[in-house]
Amino acid sequence: MAIAIKALSAGDDRSLAEVIRIYQGAIESSEQKPPEALEAMVGDPRYMVLAALDGARAVGFSISFFPSTKRFWLLEYMAADTAVRSQGLGALLFQETIRRGSERLPHAVCLLEVDRAPAAGSTDDEKWRRLQFYRRQGCLALEPLDYILPLEFAGSPPPMKILVCGADADARFDREWVKNVLASLYTEVYDVPTSDPRFASMTANLPESLELSVLPNTLSNTSEPPTPASPA
Repeated sequence: MAIAIKALSAGDDRSLAEVIRIYQGAIESSEQKPPEALEAMVGDPRYMVLAALDGARAVGFSISFFPSTKRFWLLEYMAADTAVRSQGLGALLFQETIRRGSERLPHAVCLLEVDRAPAAGSTDDEKWRRLQFYRRQGCLALEPLDYILPLEFAGSPPPMKILVCGADADARFDREWVKNVLASLYTEVYDVPTSDPRFASMTANLPESLELSVLPNTLSNTSEPPTPASPA
């Protein structure tokens, strides 16, 4: 499988239709935006929509958002077609997305919104595999923060975490920086005001400084306190 990764633009209707098909099959419905929102992202200068192409057929995608604050950028969605999973496409697409995003905002960290680790004994293997993938890519969890995704398109999203890629393992994040980032996510990515009660609930008890922790590598660890990251 020879993969080419292309940034979609207006007129790439076939590839976009395939991306939407993969998106609807791979992303949990409560975490999805409607198809017309994805269509609007192509051509929006705040977004980078990448398609992984096997010949003329899209087999994976990533969608990244670059806010006006330039404090961070968000790898909002990424998925591969079920027919080509476990063949290294995810890592290739992730690394290329990070490379291009870092070129666009070279001094900003990349953030990801992911489902919280399932409890020990859970049978939700998909969430677990996803976390292990991001662990292998060097992503770290921002702690302590329980992220509330402000979407209501198809029910309430599950409990979530914010992952960070591109920061030193011993980095610390000031509370006000985190609140400003969360405000940007709510208002710019989801068009939800910070007066929304979910924002207050999420930010009310943040400590003065937040740190990065290593994602658990076994389900038995998920009920234990997060492990602070050690410098590489």
